[in-house]
Amino acid sequence: MAAKNYSRIDHLVNSGWYIALQRFGYLLLLNILFCLVAVLSCLILFFPGLTSLETIAHKMINDEEVSPIKDFFLEIKKQWSYMWRLELLGMGVIAFFGLAIYGYALYLYHYGGDWIVYVSGSFLAALALIVLSLFFVLQLYNTYFYTDTFGMMIRKSGLIARRKIFFTLGNVAIFASFFVVNYFLPYVIPFFSFAFCAYAIEALNHKLFSNLAREEEENLIKEGNTFLPAIKEGKTMKNVLVVGSANMDYTVYLNKAPKAGETVSGITRKTAPGGKGANQAIACLRAGAPTSFLASLGGDADGKALEGLFSSLGLHTIIKRSKKETGNATIIVESSGENRIIVIPGANGDLVAKDIKEEALEGVNILVLQNEIPQETNDFILKKYGSTREVVYNPAPARAISDESLKAISYFIVNETELSYYGHGDTVEEKAKSLLEKGVKNVLVTLGIKGSRLYSQEGLVEMDCCHVKAVDTVGAGDTYLGYFVFGLASNMDKKEAMALASKASAIAVTRLGAIPAIPTKEEVENFKF
Repeated sequence: MAAKNYSRIDHLVNSGWYIALQRFGYLLLLNILFCLVAVLSCLILFFPGLTSLETIAHKMINDEEVSPIKDFFLEIKKQWSYMWRLELLGMGVIAFFGLAIYGYALYLYHYGGDWIVYVSGSFLAALALIVLSLFFVLQLYNTYFYTDTFGMMIRKSGLIARRKIFFTLGNVAIFASFFVVNYFLPYVIPFFSFAFCAYAIEALNHKLFSNLAREEEENLIKEGNTFLPAIKEGKTMKNVLVVGSANMDYTVYLNKAPKAGETVSGITRKTAPGGKGANQAIACLRAGAPTSFLASLGGDADGKALEGLFSSLGLHTIIKRSKKETGNATIIVESSGENRIIVIPGANGDLVAKDIKEEALEGVNILVLQNEIPQETNDFILKKYGSTREVVYNPAPARAISDESLKAISYFIVNETELSYYGHGDTVEEKAKSLLEKGVKNVLVTLGIKGSRLYSQEGLVEMDCCHVKAVDTVGAGDTYLGYFVFGLASNMDKKEAMALASKASAIAVTRLGAIPAIPTKEEVENFKF
């Protein structure tokens, strides 16, 4: 009987009506908090409070867990650090509006009504209302971009406002309507308006905002853009987060790999750090991109050694401590440079969706994923963040990926073997185009000595390889990816990024190992072939 009652309660808690009622309660509480904080702070926290309401509404739309009181004050604290100058501008508008109303009231008291005063007063009121609404909408836009300075925020938000004029006016109209209603019902509506306004804007424009964010990040936030003056203030480099595996590699070098049942003599054996996630994170870091790495490590000696290495390299890490052993790989390398790899996931298989915390993705523009962590984790990241970040996906080792997840991928980086697994057709082009038809934005195929090709709706970009004598191809693909991601983070065009990545991977194959073989940016720039 108890189990039956529990089932009913569980069904009720997960019902649409309960969730809607809960959100209404949260929004009502947030309105009260906002009004109290705005009034008690003499409107100093008015705009940071509005942006906090919008951020929490954004979390609700994404079905994230929300703690209204805690989240509201944490967001205000975070917003204030860069918004105080915008707040001063807003307060200036409010002060001007207040003085105009006060002067108008004095005029009416002493001299009576006059149609000229009515018209001018109405004009000033409408102008102030539009400016206030526009301030809020600009903050709303900026929530989808990750800006370090006030000047950058204004430039980017203003750019979007100019380019998307009807979209901007629509959002201004929504917010302005709440001010109008507040004017006529000043004692009731404030406690039901602002958070509901933010939620309404977020709900109506959520998908459009996501598409807008991707478009602006990819095409507009670049130096020399005709719509945006050259940015000399703040960081222009995008932030990268690699979510993936970290292994300890045990590499055996020999002349030729044994056949089934055959025993051969090896040349030597080495132990070195690796894992596709770690390789790619360090490649991004050595290229010069601001990089973070989220991974799961065991509490064993291998895990401690890897963590010590990341720290010594200056790589910012977010580590989950697993009860399983640290992931490891056995790599067989032939004298020709060809390799065979056997991976034991260990702690890497412990990196699950609940370990992907919101704060880890704060300020992140580019996400990098591979297939050495659970697919459910990758699917969760793609579904939740694929619409607001560029996602670079290296599907190795190859395994099934849903069509829904494919649509969220910005750059699908594969070798010929992986392309044959995911694509359909007889040629590289046919297979790549079949992935484009499924919704992948860009398919980048690495072809070894034949170079690399990038397929997109805009067409084909080809890049020759740098011909060198290969010693060890382990980690060459990860090096290529890391330097290509650096190119994206630096706002290079695709061909320039591919050229840089080709040079980096060419250097890597002339060296032994994975991470030890990854070159620095200076080595790549000075590389001659």
